[in-house]
Amino acid sequence: MQHIEAFSRAASTYETHARIQSWAADVLVHMLLKVPEFQARSVLELGCGTGLLTRALLQTLPFGCRYVATDLSPAMLAEHRRRTDPCWPGLEWALRDAEALEDREAFDLVASSYMLQWTQDPAACLQRQMAALRPGGVLALACPVSGSFPEWQAAAAEAGLVWTANALPEVGALQLPGSVSFELRSMTETYENAAAFFRSIKGMGAQTCRQLGGYELRRLLKTWDGKSPGAASVTWHTAFAICCI
Repeated sequence: MQHIEAFSRAASTYETHARIQSWAADVLVHMLLKVPEFQARSVLELGCGTGLLTRALLQTLPFGCRYVATDLSPAMLAEHRRRTDPCWPGLEWALRDAEALEDREAFDLVASSYMLQWTQDPAACLQRQMAALRPGGVLALACPVSGSFPEWQAAAAEAGLVWTANALPEVGALQLPGSVSFELRSMTETYENAAAFFRSIKGMGAQTCRQLGGYELRRLLKTWDGKSPGAASVTWHTAFAICCI
């Protein structure tokens, strides 16, 4: 899988660029804290990356509860281990595919942030996550959704180029039965220029499926920078869902 290899190459630089992902993890944990009378004794995190969501969650969980942090990138898991509190006795790491969860285990909490958009079948992956919950369990999810990056899309259209951003899930696909809370939030990041945005994306390992040629990329950058001299703004739309069974 090309995107797994890209994430592995970017493991050491990921958190330098992942400001949106850090914000999303904090928002998701804040929403989870509002679930009445919920206390997780076992947690499964999917696509844990370098540990942004893990570290935010561990501050709120009963000390020593079982926490299984999973990812498909060995390098991301290694970086996660380096950055996460080694004194947490219940913390486990596992190389695991979120789209191939086994039925033998059940958890009080299944959580993921900025992972679902990388799956081949987000709807099926969500159903597997729900199936991994114990009765009374909670699914906590943050995911970028369709409509993100309108500035990039507008610049590509003006330059007469194909917009190469990866397709993102539709908002409606994430509104699951049993939702305790569901929010759609937007966050705009500002970069020095369009090239800085693409360097940041590369620094996180978030490659697009389609690539522009060198001439086309230069044309896109020139058009985008011409629309907003001195800065390039990029808006992310993120869906947050807390679901109980």
